[in-house]
Amino acid sequence: MTQAASQTPISSHLAIGAREHRKGKDLRGYLLLLVLGCLLYLPGLGSYQPIDPTDSFFIEAGREAVETNNYLVPLMNYKPWLDKPILYFWAVAGSIKLLGDSAFAGRIFGALCGIALGIVTFTYSKCFIARREALLASVILISSSLLSVVAHASLTDTPLTLLMTTAALALLHYDRFDSMRSWWVGFSALSLAFLCKGPIAIILVVAVMWIYWLIVLPNKVEILFKIFNMWPTKAIMFMTAVNLPWYLAATIGTNGAFFRDFFITQNFGRMVGTVNHQQPFWFYIPVFFGGFMPWSLMMVAQAYRLPRIWKTRETRTHSHNFIMYCLVWAAFELLLFSAIKTKLPTYILPAAPPLAILAAICASTVMRNQHKPLARTVVILPLVMIATICGAIHWAATHDSYIAVMLQASHQTLIMGGAVAVPAIFLALVRKYSACFWTLAASISILCGGLVPQGYRAMYEHRQKPFDALLKEIAADGGRLATVVREEPSTSYRLHKRVPCIHSREDAVSFIDSLGKDPGSIYILVPREVLDSAHSWFAPEYRLQQRSRAGRWVLYTVAKNQMDQSLPATAR
Repeated sequence: MTQAASQTPISSHLAIGAREHRKGKDLRGYLLLLVLGCLLYLPGLGSYQPIDPTDSFFIEAGREAVETNNYLVPLMNYKPWLDKPILYFWAVAGSIKLLGDSAFAGRIFGALCGIALGIVTFTYSKCFIARREALLASVILISSSLLSVVAHASLTDTPLTLLMTTAALALLHYDRFDSMRSWWVGFSALSLAFLCKGPIAIILVVAVMWIYWLIVLPNKVEILFKIFNMWPTKAIMFMTAVNLPWYLAATIGTNGAFFRDFFITQNFGRMVGTVNHQQPFWFYIPVFFGGFMPWSLMMVAQAYRLPRIWKTRETRTHSHNFIMYCLVWAAFELLLFSAIKTKLPTYILPAAPPLAILAAICASTVMRNQHKPLARTVVILPLVMIATICGAIHWAATHDSYIAVMLQASHQTLIMGGAVAVPAIFLALVRKYSACFWTLAASISILCGGLVPQGYRAMYEHRQKPFDALLKEIAADGGRLATVVREEPSTSYRLHKRVPCIHSREDAVSFIDSLGKDPGSIYILVPREVLDSAHSWFAPEYRLQQRSRAGRWVLYTVAKNQMDQSLPATAR
């Protein structure tokens, strides 16, 4: 009895020491992710002005909300824009109020969501797999080119991915460990995801969980128990309480237009491909390989393990269930968005976290099986990276485009990233695979941290800056502007007023009449593909005189034809 009593304090101290050691390792992991995320996403975030069409739209919508003090529905060109819910617009407006009217303020929320995404992935993944695997997965995720490109623009995809990932991982944690804190975190994140992008978030997270249960649980009664254990009635009531006030207010405030436009036109229309951005089924294959290079090659190389994983799918270990959950998560989202006709590269960003986790597990498998033939093929990864960098440098030297200009301006970044990847070849040859993978992660981080903001700056200089110069010219002259057929968010962003859009001769006459007797200078921005239509809409009473060009846009001034000056526009 005395011996046992004397050992109890010692074992207690050992347990406390082990917990403190784990906390210390966790703290170092969080610090690494925070520093890496800030270095990758924040420098250069405001070094380029808003870029049409999407980046500038979200920034301008936030600015208009602050200017008009209208936070009920999003605004575009000072008119209600009903394609998206309100959460992200509130975040952008709050950033502009806090930091001032700037491109940096319009993008900072998305960048911070990208950093938080890596931290959330690490927080929950280390509960199921080894800490070093979870940390590597988060580093792969933060440094992936797909996430880096999206997080450097003002888009809803990054916060949506953060909220969906938090919900998916927290609810799995609740399912495995019965932690009510994880239940509240999961459904709170899912509620905010619904307020950010609509029902797609709930559909994806719930479908992944159900498919996962169907695969790993042979007993259907156990599946029913799992469903009831999620407290579905309580979850529905909670999510309804979070979302219903705004959705109801937006529907009533727009006389039902929000419900029709958002739920029917946008959500259902995008699924059946009647909105826009229609692409073939295989569209996301190159996005997957390019967005996760070089890890995508390693994941494909280890696809032979899938039959073995499937045969042991009912194994109840945390790590094995987590692998199956991530496989279901990634496969379901990739296949679903491939089947939907409407496609954009950003749509598969919610599949990035499970893909990063699977890539880290593949790397860990290689490290544990150093003498197998597959492990020796790791040397291909840095070789592919270096070959891609050399090809990019050669292509830039032989082509003339804004991408070539961007690559030429990024020679130092390309060379530095390639130089860091060189040691990975030798580390792979001597079977130091852990050091090889971390070296590759460092190389990718250098490339993404340098190339992505430089690429956006080159895109702005080539595509957007000439158009902004036209708007500055109009603003300096105090002229009145209208666009033809297309609306660009940067027009209202630069001029700080509504810019009418002309779609017909009636619109043209109405625009001229609305200016009064002494309108001053009248300007029309016309896309090149509708030049003939624009001339016919204003003739014969008015003539369009070309002022300048910028990309696809032609700037005209509008003048009366002398022979018709005696007649009012309505009479003609």
